[in-house]
Amino acid sequence: ISMGRFLPEYYKPSFVAAQMQFCHTSNGVFPHINPGELFVWMGIATGIQTLGLSQMDLAIRYMLVGIVMNFVGGWVTDFTTAYVAKQQGVTLSKTFD
Repeated sequence: ISMGRFLPEYYKPSFVAAQMQFCHTSNGVFPHINPGELFVWMGIATGIQTLGLSQMDLAIRYMLVGIVMNFVGGWVTDFTTAYVAKQQGVTLSKTFD
């Protein structure tokens, strides 16, 4: 998250939104990222294992869908930031000085 300090003010909200969402979506491959969601992941993975399917395939799919959804979330946050800035009469810089 600290890399966001080098971004222009306009892009900071979407960067933070995407970073926070990434902690949820890569839990299958990197379980140490968000231990609170590990219980959800392990429940789903146990069901997959009971069916005789690969947990790693589930983890990769979970992460790929998460990356796409992180992009969509960041994009929607960009639109929301532009809307709120316009509504409040605030001009956010799109360049880093």
